[in-house]
Amino acid sequence: MEKDIMKENENRTEEPMKLDEDEGIILESEDAYWFSDDVTALKYLILTNKKIYCVYEKSTGIFKGMTERTASFHLSDIKIIGGQPMVHQTDHAGYDCLRIQFKQSIEYFSFYSSARKKTSQWANEISKAMGIPVEEDIAGRKTNIWQKMLTSEIRFCPFCGRRIMFVNAHRC
Repeated sequence: MEKDIMKENENRTEEPMKLDEDEGIILESEDAYWFSDDVTALKYLILTNKKIYCVYEKSTGIFKGMTERTASFHLSDIKIIGGQPMVHQTDHAGYDCLRIQFKQSIEYFSFYSSARKKTSQWANEISKAMGIPVEEDIAGRKTNIWQKMLTSEIRFCPFCGRRIMFVNAHRC
């Protein structure tokens, strides 16, 4: 069963968490959900300069108890369109979520407390870890991506990735 899931989602690798020598932890959260095949409560959601790690427990059977599993996603697999990584704060299944569009899948993460604040923080830190500066306005808030499209700085939809010819005519 797990081999089928791995074939379906080539971005994700499941192996024990072991950081490379040149890999360091940037951000960590103990209060996260992962919306993948189903909703999984994570023990840890960890961002490093190379990967995103999801540490969770999975039942191995009625009498065997729980085992700790780790799934990881390479930052290099995140789609970049119009110079911006496809990492956004969005609503998914009634929750404020962090939406990450990888080359082979779309993953959603949410947080138990302060979800809106944490998803914004994670989106900014993922962009920085990928070497893409977070564009901020004078007040320190992230610049509205739709405003950029109106000023013709972006010619791709930030949500579906399609090229936009006319802003008013595009619908995802």
